[in-house]
Amino acid sequence: MSTVTTDAGRVAALEAEIARLRDEHAVALALVADVRFACGDYGQRMQPELLEYLRGLAADASRYRWIRDNDDPSWRPFALRAGCSAGEADAQADAAMAATGGA
Repeated sequence: MSTVTTDAGRVAALEAEIARLRDEHAVALALVADVRFACGDYGQRMQPELLEYLRGLAADASRYRWIRDNDDPSWRPFALRAGCSAGEADAQADAAMAATGGA
């Protein structure tokens, strides 16, 4: 096998690897964009600020779930005190937020 043939094979293999990496990069970039839009960032924050924002969302969600699911009546949201399930309370909150233009 000649050097030219061997080099051509290596070039072809490298071109295939470049194409694979480009595709992989595009998929990863699409995932990041989807996550940014899903969390309400819309590409506004740089990475450190985005991570801080996401940590804040996770903390807010944890606090909400703790309050919603806590058995102590003094912590339970009004809708749950009225006898709603957690899912029904979430739906009521979603509907109220949509009606008032909330988050």
